[in-house]
Amino acid sequence: AAGGSATASSLGIGGVGKLGQVVEDTEFSVTSTTSTSFVDVGVSCAITPTSTSSKIIIHAGIGEPDQLDGRIRAHVFRDSTDLGASSNAYRGVIMAELGRNLGFSGTEDHFATFSKTFVDTPSTTSQITYHVKIASGTGSSIRIGNGSSSYVVAMEILA
Repeated sequence: AAGGSATASSLGIGGVGKLGQVVEDTEFSVTSTTSTSFVDVGVSCAITPTSTSSKIIIHAGIGEPDQLDGRIRAHVFRDSTDLGASSNAYRGVIMAELGRNLGFSGTEDHFATFSKTFVDTPSTTSQITYHVKIASGTGSSIRIGNGSSSYVVAMEILA
């Protein structure tokens, strides 16, 4: 995995409503599963908000998903909290069960990178980690990263 970070001072910015810091991670490997429980895809980024009122803009994506014979689900998590769950207004859903036979061949179909951008309000100044997880909606085989990278970017907006 490759990652990086920048702070307001290193970017020459700051103040209320300004970008405070940016962290990111990219993964170029394939992740396969048949699990109906979410499994990590290997991308995560840790960020420590400077204020409890800061907002975090999340941009996350999964690289070239293949639904070999299952249905792909992909969500963003904050630590162990599923931001794609109904209790979080589904805002962290990258993909909600993309299924077989939605492409041209009716067998193994390849799709471009899928991504999602949303705002999170963690209300903390403790370090938090955002990561992407996938699950099979049916228990059949799925995979991602077969030709493009998966990633997660967290950007703090100062309050």
